[in-house]
Amino acid sequence: MAVRHSLSVATYNMHGFNQGRSYLSSLCADVDIIFVQEHWLATFDLNRLYSVHDNMVCFASSAMDDVISQDCLHGRPFGGVAIIYTEMPGS
Repeated sequence: MAVRHSLSVATYNMHGFNQGRSYLSSLCADVDIIFVQEHWLATFDLNRLYSVHDNMVCFASSAMDDVISQDCLHGRPFGGVAIIYTEMPGS
């Protein structure tokens, strides 16, 4: 007997973490893997992505490290990617 497994994948351009957090949280409840773009978080704020949903694992990167290390951020934040996926039972 063949066992069928389904895997759901989504991509989401947040246009900033504060603006897109609530929808990202609902995506985490419905989707197995989410590719996130434009979260606009600095490295020291990436923990905010890690705590969006309880049973999800997150790997994220900031695009603003070079700019922030040189001076205060002028203008609006930019960039950032993440992969968020469902934690497997027993891991």
